Amino acid sequence: MALTFFQIVKKLIQEYRTQTSAPLKIFDAFLLWQFISGIMMFVYVIVAGNFPFNAFLAAFISAVGFFILTVSVRLKFSSGKQEKNHLINKKEFAEFFVCGVVLFLAVFGYIGKRQE
Repeated sequence: MALTFFQIVKKLIQEYRTQTSAPLKIFDAFLLWQFISGIMMFVYVIVAGNFPFNAFLAAFISAVGFFILTVSVRLKFSSGKQEKNHLINKKEFAEFFVCGVVLFLAVFGYIGKRQE
């Protein structure tokens, strides 16, 4: 019996709700927000123009970079062995924090550059 597209999506949503823990759902909601904000930035540049191009690039690179950092942390937390060791969780968040700070420092440095 072949499943329709809507049946597959319904089953996917049901299994996601039952098998995914609450912290991972928070990560997923944050990832969705980052994805939507990146799309909104890109659409804004297409519609309104890209006059402060450095500002657009800095914001878009920041959104994409932080999305990638969040995906990497989510993948580390989604493995079953990581949930048992609290010390590893602290290490993962510390790495995430340091990489985020480095990313944002690079982005802030890029915002101030002039195009000539």
